[in-house]
Amino acid sequence: MDYSENINFKALSTFHNNINKNNSISNTIKPNNYSLDKDTVEINKTETTSNDSKKSKLIKWGAIVGSGIVATTIAVLTAKHISVKNAKKAAEELKKIKLQELEKAKAEQLKKAEEARIAQEKALKAQQEAREKAIQEAKIKAEKEAKIKAEKEAEAARIAQEKADKKIIDGLFKDFDEQLGAEKLKSHIGYNDEINQPNVFENGIVNTLKKAEDKGISQDKIENLYQTIAEKNSLNDTQIKGISGSSNLLPYESDFAKYELRSRRQLFDGVETLKETTPQKEGEKYSEYIERLISTHKSNVESQNEAHIKRIRDNIHYSDVEPPKADLTDDELKILQEWRPEEYKDKSKEEALQKLSGYCNFWTRGYTSEAKDGGLPENIEHILLSKAFPRYNSQTNLFRDGHKRETITPVARWMNITGLRTGETTVKDAEKYIDETFKVGQKYVAPSKQSCSMDLHSAHDADFCDTSANELKFIIHPKSATSKAANIASATDHTFQYGHFEVIYPKGTEFNVLDKRLEEVELHGGDKYYRWVVEMQEA
Repeated sequence: MDYSENINFKALSTFHNNINKNNSISNTIKPNNYSLDKDTVEINKTETTSNDSKKSKLIKWGAIVGSGIVATTIAVLTAKHISVKNAKKAAEELKKIKLQELEKAKAEQLKKAEEARIAQEKALKAQQEAREKAIQEAKIKAEKEAKIKAEKEAEAARIAQEKADKKIIDGLFKDFDEQLGAEKLKSHIGYNDEINQPNVFENGIVNTLKKAEDKGISQDKIENLYQTIAEKNSLNDTQIKGISGSSNLLPYESDFAKYELRSRRQLFDGVETLKETTPQKEGEKYSEYIERLISTHKSNVESQNEAHIKRIRDNIHYSDVEPPKADLTDDELKILQEWRPEEYKDKSKEEALQKLSGYCNFWTRGYTSEAKDGGLPENIEHILLSKAFPRYNSQTNLFRDGHKRETITPVARWMNITGLRTGETTVKDAEKYIDETFKVGQKYVAPSKQSCSMDLHSAHDADFCDTSANELKFIIHPKSATSKAANIASATDHTFQYGHFEVIYPKGTEFNVLDKRLEEVELHGGDKYYRWVVEMQEA
């Protein structure tokens, strides 16, 4: 309870002032002048300034006592007031402290609650991430397993299909080989010019492709089949160089098969070249497409061949020169018998000459082992040139001794590459072509799709050994000792009668043109002809 509200401080103040005014009390009571001991008030002795009467003293003591009572009352009330005020302040302080503690506790509680909430959110987020990661990993694993399974199934299907295709293709090749083998001898009959192609080979290709299509083999595999046939029935560069006189030579008797393969290579090269300019028609089967290309190639070759033969016949007047009489002497027959006893031992002079004349074509083309070493023994060469070639010429009607021609006819393979294909190519035309094609100081690029034949001695091949023909000769200087051109470079001093040399360069092979010139060449017996020489080096 707040007692201060019941104390009349104004009355107490008035009473105190009245005492002072009446001088009843000379000194103001000070707190140090009294003390309260239990319920008794002990008043200290004070000194008076006058000698009053007893009465006055009684009054004075009464006033003092009354004043003391009042003072005591005031002190008590003041003490109570102070005590109440202090209690109130203490209560307020306590209340404030309790409120602060409460706020602090509340803040701590809120902080802990927030921390708990954040921790819970983190835990939930971690759980969610773990769940999503587990789902993603399971998905990836499932996809990976499905992919592996699909790949295994696809691989198994591919292997099964390959086995099935291989079985079919092996059967097709067997049929193809049997068909070709049965007709092999027939294909040799009249097979004197590599431009002619054995029909059985062409038909075998197309029939094989048709069978493949009928058995459901895809077009890309049919194309591979076509290429495989090409590889199985064609020559690599080493084999071609072997035929051409550079290396790896075989006796001419075994060269028929090689010669046939060489013609097949020309067929494949021709068809592959046509593919670049002749697209497959919509809806056209691959076998039909190949058959069309073969027909086009064959027509082109036949047209070229006819023009080629016509050019020879137009330029060689058979009636102008009588076929020379050439018979072997006894000594010449003996020389031949000593040279090749197994071939000439039991032959008459006529039979020996006939055989030697048949040898001319192979010898000039470089198909014999002697060509590798630069030529025949001198005595054999003399017999060949003086006796066998005139007989060979008169039998074939394809060249004459001593007849000078004014044309240049590069080899048939070279003609296919350069574009000198049909009609008569005069010296002027050829010179123009050479001037435009081969420029000294500039580069020449091998143009063939698969290979470029650089023929050292081309005229005899193009004109079937016409010794009076002009020719285009290439001198190739190797870039290094290991170059494929090394063989050909070492043979540049040989004229046509020492063999036919060539080297195969891939498409795009670059050559630096070093020199070009027109040369007059004198052959055995005084015959002369012209040739253009293009001197080049691998870039």
